[in-house]
Amino acid sequence: MQKLIPAILTGDVKELEDKLSVLRGQSQWVHVDIMDGKFVPNVSFPISALSKFSGEFRFEAHLLVEDPEKYVQDCKNAKIPRIIFHWESTKDPKSVLGEAKRCFLEAVMGINPPTSPQVFSSLHGDLDGAFVLSVHPGLQGRDFIPSSLEKIRELKELHPLLPIGVDGGVNKETIRSCFEAGADYVIVGSVLWKSSDPVATLRELEAMVQ
Repeated sequence: MQKLIPAILTGDVKELEDKLSVLRGQSQWVHVDIMDGKFVPNVSFPISALSKFSGEFRFEAHLLVEDPEKYVQDCKNAKIPRIIFHWESTKDPKSVLGEAKRCFLEAVMGINPPTSPQVFSSLHGDLDGAFVLSVHPGLQGRDFIPSSLEKIRELKELHPLLPIGVDGGVNKETIRSCFEAGADYVIVGSVLWKSSDPVATLRELEAMVQ
C-alpha cells in the first residue's frame, strides 16, 4: 500500500486539473474530497470531472456528503476504485457498503474526531479499511488533534488486520507519530500545496517514513 497519498480539496475544476498535472507521474493514488455543502460547508467539483484522469491516477474519493450511498454509482462511472464514507453521514452504513459491493468498489469508513473507534466493531468484517479524521472536516490547513493518536492505537488493537488511513494536519511534525501509533497510510494535503515545491515535499515526507 502507498504510505502517503496526496490530497486535493477544491471546488474549482481548473485547480483540480492544475494540481493533478503537478502529481502526474509522482503518485499512483490521489485522495479527493467530494463535498456537498451539507455534511461540510464547502462544495467540491462534480465527481464526473475525475473521469478523464482515471487512466493516470487511482482516486480515493472521500465522500464528505450526506447520504453517501447516493454517490457510489457516480464514483463507479468515474472509474474510482475506492470510496471513504463517514459513520456520521448516513443512517445505515450497511446500505453504503452494499452499494459499494454492488459497484465493485473498495469501501472504507471514516470517523470524525468526536466519534469512538468502537463504531467499527459491528462492520469491520465488511470494510476494506478504517479512516481516522484527525481534524474537524471541511477545510484544509487545520491543526492535527493529538487525541487522534490514541484513536489510531485503539483501532489497531481492536482490528489489527484492518488498514487504517489518517487525514488532517499531517505534516513533518506529526507524520512519524501517526505511523508509530499504527497507521498504514496518511493523507497529505496543505503541507504539499503550501510548499514552493510540492513534489520535493512529498519525497521528503516519504523518506521520513521509509
